[in-house]
Amino acid sequence: MTRRIRPAALGAVALTVLALAACSSHASPTRSPSSDPPSATGGPTPTTEPTPAEPVTSEPPQHSSAPGQSALPECEGIVSTARVNELYAAEGTIEAFHGSTGLHDYAKEHGFGPVARDALLRATELRECAWGFPQSDGAVQLFVARLDGDVRDELVAALEDSVFVRSEEAGAIVFTDDSETGVAPLHKTYLFSDDLWIAELGNLMDGALGREARASLLG
Repeated sequence: MTRRIRPAALGAVALTVLALAACSSHASPTRSPSSDPPSATGGPTPTTEPTPAEPVTSEPPQHSSAPGQSALPECEGIVSTARVNELYAAEGTIEAFHGSTGLHDYAKEHGFGPVARDALLRATELRECAWGFPQSDGAVQLFVARLDGDVRDELVAALEDSVFVRSEEAGAIVFTDDSETGVAPLHKTYLFSDDLWIAELGNLMDGALGREARASLLG
């Protein structure tokens, strides 16, 4: 069952996600015609955002694929913005903010615990993707990482000893945390399949984008 997008500020959920042991309200968001990215704090755009004088790339820096291994697609090849809008057509127009360093940096700092952050740093390849409502706090992010076996095993073991709930789905290991604690709960879904770790964090519920990413990458 898909629940409505909740315009919860990523900044407001920091108290919730910082309490995670391992890897760590339904009102429609206010939007304007501007295409400014969602705020990571609920207030002004984070100071880590590029200024107009700085070059803005469409993607943050990414790790390279191993020799002989197919590179991960760019974000739009993993889950297209058009597909995101199809999945959540009733919620209004969603835009891509894949190059938002403020969103990505804030999610890595506050949305993951030390084991997960270490896994991101040790990933052999990484894609960081983000979508949201312009001029609102509603956002969802995907982190798609290739992990060596020992890194994956350490992360899975940490998740099993955390508030995350483990399940299996079509050959994938799935960990979810829908904790309703804190002012603005943050939904988290982690999927592990082969050497891929797909992490979805945000206000789009039920892990739909993470599952879309897995289907796109692995079939």
